[in-house]
Amino acid sequence: TYLHVRMCKNPLAYGISAVQHESDPTLRQRSRELAIEAAKLLDERKMVRYNPDSGNLAVTNLGRVASHFYIRNQSVATFNEMIEKKRVSPTDADLLHVMCCADEFENVRVRP
Repeated sequence: TYLHVRMCKNPLAYGISAVQHESDPTLRQRSRELAIEAAKLLDERKMVRYNPDSGNLAVTNLGRVASHFYIRNQSVATFNEMIEKKRVSPTDADLLHVMCCADEFENVRVRP
């Protein structure tokens, strides 16, 4: 992947110590660790299903929609958290509030 190539060219920029680079010069183990860490995070946020025993990944509908519309995984985590709090059917205002809490809107300024 692009990240793997960049890590091999400049390991210090990606937090890889000289000792770690010497013990794993191809950085395969570090790449594997990053992939597993990402899979666990996405599984926690219900965007994929990850089976650590087999290493299988399966995309969920939520993950597919987030990918299609370029929704950040942090926004999905916020949506999940806020929707779970509103177990009863949320109002339109509640849903609008949830959407406005998305990370994608952090730089949007409202005019006075």
